[in-house]
Amino acid sequence: MATAEAAPAVATAASGVAPDPEQVRLQLMQSTTLLNVARRPDKGGSQGNQINVLINAFKMDVGTPRNNVVWQLDVKIEPIYEKGRAPAPGRASERGLPPNLQFSIFEHAFAEAARAGDHGLTTGIVDGLTFDGRKNAFANRPLPFEDITLEVGLPPRENLPAIPGTLGATVGGPAPTRRRDSDRRFRMRVKKVREVDLSRLAAYCSGDRQIAMASGNANVLGQVFDGLQALDILLANEPAKKYRIQGAGRHRYFDGNNTLPIFGGAEVWRGFFQSVRPTMSGLVVNIDAAFSAFLGSGDLVTVAGKILNIIPSGGGGGGGGRGGGGGGRGGRGGFRGGPPGRGGYGGGGGGGYGGGPSGPAPAIDRLLPNQLQELRRRLKGSQVRVTHRPTNKVELFKGFTPKTAREMKFTLKDGTEHTILSYFKSKFNYTVRYPELPCVILGDGKSFVPMEVCALVPGSAPLPPQRLNPMQVQDMIRECAQRPDVKMRRIDEIRRQLSYEDDRRIQEWGVRISPQLMRAPARQLQPPTVQYSPGGQRPRIQNGSWNLVNARFISGGDPLIVWAVVNFSRQPENLVKRFVGAQMGKLQELGVRVINTEPPYFEQASTDPGQIMRTLNDAGRAAYAQGKQITKGGQAVLPQLFFCIMDRVDTPFYDEIKRASALKLNSPVASQVVNTKKAFSDRGQPQYLANVAMKVAIKLGGTTHSVDGQDLPGLTPHTMLMGVDVTHPAPGTDLPSIACSVATVDGNRSRYSSEIRAQLNPRSRKGGQAQEVLMHAQSMFAGHLQRWKKRANRLPASVVVFRDGVSEGQYQSVLDHEVYALKKAVRQVEPKGEVKVTYVICGKRHHVRIFSERGQGTDGRSGNLLAGTVVDRDITSPYAFDFYLQSQAGLVGTTIPAHYVVLMDENRFSSDSLQRTINSLCYSYARATRSVSLVPPAYYAHQLATKAKALVWPDTSGDTSTVVSSEGREAKSIEDIDAEATMGKLRRSQIFTETMWFM
Repeated sequence: MATAEAAPAVATAASGVAPDPEQVRLQLMQSTTLLNVARRPDKGGSQGNQINVLINAFKMDVGTPRNNVVWQLDVKIEPIYEKGRAPAPGRASERGLPPNLQFSIFEHAFAEAARAGDHGLTTGIVDGLTFDGRKNAFANRPLPFEDITLEVGLPPRENLPAIPGTLGATVGGPAPTRRRDSDRRFRMRVKKVREVDLSRLAAYCSGDRQIAMASGNANVLGQVFDGLQALDILLANEPAKKYRIQGAGRHRYFDGNNTLPIFGGAEVWRGFFQSVRPTMSGLVVNIDAAFSAFLGSGDLVTVAGKILNIIPSGGGGGGGGRGGGGGGRGGRGGFRGGPPGRGGYGGGGGGGYGGGPSGPAPAIDRLLPNQLQELRRRLKGSQVRVTHRPTNKVELFKGFTPKTAREMKFTLKDGTEHTILSYFKSKFNYTVRYPELPCVILGDGKSFVPMEVCALVPGSAPLPPQRLNPMQVQDMIRECAQRPDVKMRRIDEIRRQLSYEDDRRIQEWGVRISPQLMRAPARQLQPPTVQYSPGGQRPRIQNGSWNLVNARFISGGDPLIVWAVVNFSRQPENLVKRFVGAQMGKLQELGVRVINTEPPYFEQASTDPGQIMRTLNDAGRAAYAQGKQITKGGQAVLPQLFFCIMDRVDTPFYDEIKRASALKLNSPVASQVVNTKKAFSDRGQPQYLANVAMKVAIKLGGTTHSVDGQDLPGLTPHTMLMGVDVTHPAPGTDLPSIACSVATVDGNRSRYSSEIRAQLNPRSRKGGQAQEVLMHAQSMFAGHLQRWKKRANRLPASVVVFRDGVSEGQYQSVLDHEVYALKKAVRQVEPKGEVKVTYVICGKRHHVRIFSERGQGTDGRSGNLLAGTVVDRDITSPYAFDFYLQSQAGLVGTTIPAHYVVLMDENRFSSDSLQRTINSLCYSYARATRSVSLVPPAYYAHQLATKAKALVWPDTSGDTSTVVSSEGREAKSIEDIDAEATMGKLRRSQIFTETMWFM
């Protein structure tokens, strides 16, 4: 077992030293087998009501002893170039051949060799080969070679199907090409690596003691790791040929014929997830429905129009009309009004559900620089095909020309000078319809064609979640939200479509997979006692939810004195002030002291984000001056809050409010943004006022509610709770990742301090996996420990860390580096200090779903299981201390349980005590009156990371410097950014960093 005092064993990305491949492999094996982490302390929990559930996993049998041994092969495929024709080294050559092409080469080469009887190969041997399209292959029969090299020539590629209505559909003949026959010749070297005994998987799943003792034995771990890899590749062999694989794990498959258009020229592809998992009940295949967003395919001019919202697209219906007038007018300075009457704010009309275009689509005849920049950002890395002639290849989109099609000139080999317009007219008898649009630069960087003769290739432009705008996110949620019964039927349908029983290769391996969903025992835990201020009514909890009727916050925080109202909306001053008056009434009703009931009022009609800082600076100065007059003796008090009003969904504008408030003023100031669409609507306004009041109280250092200490076994007044998360930019950018942590400042567990760091994102240029380990963990942890010690005059006796944002493959790295860093931070703050550490990975980025069996244990409305459902048997690890907890009630779709994996546990929790503690903590989320889906310290860290994006990542929405070049000027890379620059600005106010300003 690794110890917390052991130094990190592997070079990290930040060190600049390439990690040892064998050490990386060992870490992956340890992360997969979980033999190096905390062991399950007992047979599982016993508290709660017992029920049975169904899980989207299908049991797998790897066959008889005769089938148990397979052989792993290392495959290397490279093109054969004629002398002098090899490409120069570069990013394209580093990427290697596409997986689909490698599949074709692999199968073609082995089929030819078997037909010829070369190297002792037979059809029987070849039929059992399976390949991942990259470098790993497995054979289920003994191989007659150790190391062979095969050369193969693939048939010439046929023309891509012509797109109806384009010039290419009317021009016959073969595609013009500069390629030679030798360009379709490849050399494949195949080396036998090792034998893999699949029977070790069964022993591992059964809890075999010999395997359990082998946490550092690479040979034993390798048999388990390689066996799982072999089975994953076996099951993926056929789907990989039929579907679009998306994601680094290569477990998600999408069908280009099963799509749905959404807002902004994008579309949702439906598909499935498939992965082999070892569990305490044996091997299973985890199958789930999957969804992914891509840019829609089709002619590039239309796609561009949809991206820019010039041409309507599916999804995202239009907003409703403006509401009617408000109630009676208030005086210009009057904030003291009570809650508005029911006629106070006319509600807007409902938005449309989102249809397709209505009437002729508007033409795009020219594009502004900022529009070109947005297109370049969205299209980066996508593939296009030309449509003005037959073609058998797709091209990489590299950017736009600096001039329009009318202005672009070039000279042919014969010395003839042409414009794009004249060339297309003389060569193809085609009149360019959009001469004022730029041309598209194609893959080699030397060729360019008009936008209108380019079509975006389906599935070539994935949209990671970080690149979706709010309307697209709404459309995605609407599409993905399937009721549990619908989701379960869909999973059954996917299992039937995969038809493992009819797969010749799977049958050759002797693998059998059950057609039935897995059945497992579960328990439903009782909710904790939720406490508000003494004297109020104790809330009655129903399925994880309660209300604030007759309740007051435990603490309202600092009295609200120095604050300002800033109206960024188009709503008139009287309506804004009436709402603010209602909000002040709700704050005081819930226990927040509002001393200054007539704060300064400012308006900004401009939508220019650059004006925000000036407006907030003026508001802060006015609030400061007013505060000096209100406080005794004119004592200087820093601004506490900007109460901002918006009337539109505008992420860059919102982010600039947060950025300016926190970083650009003399001192950081908390901000609360409200949207008039919800705030000024009669429907649900009391609840909205209460929700905002919770956020304001937290930002003032208050405590809304807590849970009874008896419901938190294992926690004491000397226990620090900590949450950690790392968020990453979209792939292909030079922006840094953002590491965030929060921690309680005392034993009351209600106030959290925060730490933010920017850190290296190695996948930005190398295309690798994002760095999920905290690179500045020691300084972050030390900051939290110092704040605790300053208040308590001692270190906490124990720390329980909840770590979000870690993929399974990096569990061991987190254990090796972050736990070690926490121990070092303790010694940094107090040289002889000792703190017991429990380190828990938690997250919802998995594909295990829990369904009711015959309706038992559900809420009866959404069809989801009741809040507090926990599963810690059958689907969990054979060795590790892990469990799935659905702590929240279902609202829309199928509820996702959180998965908790304990890496280290020096506090010696039992299954019952840890599960009960985490479930109870989920009722303490400060700004909600319902239990949440993730333990609050981790949830707070996630919220901090979300807000920190606006602070760390510069706003590039207006950057127009990259409209020409394929590379252009990116936002600052991590090498140019001080890791602690943001945190340094926030530390200007100790109060700010010790309150939850990010909520």
